[in-house]
Amino acid sequence: MVTEPVGMLCDPRICGAVIRLAMGVALAVAIAPDLRAQTDLTLITRLAEDDDPEALNLLGNAYASGSGVARDFDRAVELFNRSSELGYGPASFNLGLMYELGRGVPIDLNQAFQFYLRAATQGFAPAQFNVGNMYARGIGTGADQTEAVVWFRQAAEQGVPDAQFNLAVAYESGQGVSADLAAARRWYREASDQGYSRASYNLAVMLEEDSLTRISLRYYGTPTRWQDIYQANRELLSEANALRPGQQLRIP
Repeated sequence: MVTEPVGMLCDPRICGAVIRLAMGVALAVAIAPDLRAQTDLTLITRLAEDDDPEALNLLGNAYASGSGVARDFDRAVELFNRSSELGYGPASFNLGLMYELGRGVPIDLNQAFQFYLRAATQGFAPAQFNVGNMYARGIGTGADQTEAVVWFRQAAEQGVPDAQFNLAVAYESGQGVSADLAAARRWYREASDQGYSRASYNLAVMLEEDSLTRISLRYYGTPTRWQDIYQANRELLSEANALRPGQQLRIP
């Protein structure tokens, strides 16, 4: 079964730029920020001068992306910092991105982790997911699978499908949490219901294996011979699909 967790996440509505970390390889992806609320840059600037945290973050995004103003990463970092200090999670997340990318500041994964962690504690779900991944992979902090699960769970409960998938992987494999196949199936299903194809695949395989395990127990008195049943019926069973009701199988 495919059980490899997925990598870093960015909310494209927030990020001026994003780096995704998967398999330990960094891949920079340019994402346009969400400036739909910025119907009037002058108004946003005035609100930012009054220390409105959302306006500070929007204006920081404008400077980071060069939308309506000349691109200025240093100014973006300054605005994100002010917004973050006012407790605005998306701005703390964007600071994490700036330190991860080295935009307006030197690349510093330890500092990136600290800002992602601040955003996570401020309740921002994409940051909770990234903190989970950084703990899981030991990026910017010491590896800690238990802490990874804590943050995957928080992001999963906020509906982040990537986090739901990684939480299911943890429950299936027993990494950072006691193995619990029922919980794994639940979180794969949650992610699958949002159209997450890898979760749909893993859920189907789990359901198929679970059914064959019950058949093995019934005919052999042990659940461990499910693979023998699978091998005897490979032309009938696809790894991507669970058993169909009424399907006839050969019992070797």
